[in-house]
Amino acid sequence: MAFSMTLDDIGAELISKFHSGISIEGVMDDSQVKSNTGSEFEKLASSGIKVTRRGVGALMHQKVIIIDHSIVITGSYNFSSSAENHNDESVIVIHDTSIARQFLDEYNRIMAQRSP
Repeated sequence: MAFSMTLDDIGAELISKFHSGISIEGVMDDSQVKSNTGSEFEKLASSGIKVTRRGVGALMHQKVIIIDHSIVITGSYNFSSSAENHNDESVIVIHDTSIARQFLDEYNRIMAQRSP
C-alpha cells in the first residue's frame, strides 16, 4: 500500500522479484499516480504485477509493505526520492504474524472498495 512510489530502485526490485516467481500485488493512491512525475505504477502494471489505484473519498495514505504474511515495513516513509533524499522519515520493520494479518485485513478492505 503506497501513497507515493517514484523510486526506480524499489520498482525495479519489485519487478525483478515478480519475474523470479514471487507473488507481488499492490495499491497506490490514485491522485499520486496521476500527479507524480516518475510514478512506478505503469512500470509495475506493464510488467504483469497486479497493482491498482485507490483513493475513494479520501487519500489512500498508507505506506506499508507486507512480506510473507509475517513482516510489515511501515512508517512515514513514502517510496519516493523526496523521502529518500530530503525528508526526515521513519521506517519501522515489524516481525509479527498477527500484526501482519491486521495490515493484510486493511489491504483487503481497501481492495474491496470501488475503483476511482
